[in-house]
Amino acid sequence: LKRRGAGRIDYRPNKKIASILARTPAIDLLLEPPAVPAADDMVFSVGDLPRLLGMTHAGQIPPSIPLTPRKDAIEIMRHRLAELGPPPYLGITWRAGTAGKELALYKESSMTRMAEALRALPVTILVVQRQPAPGEIEAFAQTLGRPVHDFSALNEYLEQMLTLLALIDEYVGVSNTNMHLRAAVGKTARVLVPAPPEWRWMAEGRTSPWFPGFTVYRQGYDGNWDTAFAELAADLKSLS
Repeated sequence: LKRRGAGRIDYRPNKKIASILARTPAIDLLLEPPAVPAADDMVFSVGDLPRLLGMTHAGQIPPSIPLTPRKDAIEIMRHRLAELGPPPYLGITWRAGTAGKELALYKESSMTRMAEALRALPVTILVVQRQPAPGEIEAFAQTLGRPVHDFSALNEYLEQMLTLLALIDEYVGVSNTNMHLRAAVGKTARVLVPAPPEWRWMAEGRTSPWFPGFTVYRQGYDGNWDTAFAELAADLKSLS
């Protein structure tokens, strides 16, 4: 919109990302709910923007809007990571969404299979799973064969999550908010995509036009994750 000459852009974001978007030059004013942008010209959902701009094919998808962590937060997080153990640091997420609600947006991979795929890697593992069930992190660590570090609380503090995702070496998980943040800080990730896939990850292939550089690992339509986790383990051997 800015490149096309929009003189002013007001945006009402989810409050969890408002402070992050306050550092985005393209937005002139952030509004707090229930405020509504002034209808000087147009008021619309951001989800309608591609259609309104005439986008008809994947080649028109723009790069992610860059999001920048605060400098002071980077130093604090870098020190926190150093206290946990040596790099490389790998973040993991095995579930996103709420089961039984918005079914198309609920995604889950096998936590056990993920731990098995990562077991041989000499990495420091950070759990960034939102709202893990009681005992899940302990069960993951048991299958992995060594301790992991719980960063799940950062899902409620996205400024800190953005900082963490800008610093870690790898991120493996299902599609969730953190995948968007990871792309916005200019990093890549490895995405476990259940079948049938959500539209962002396309029907087939190992890439997505919305997430350049990300690698996709797909569950079979028979529910089998064998190929996906075998490919993931092979690709992650570069961290050894």
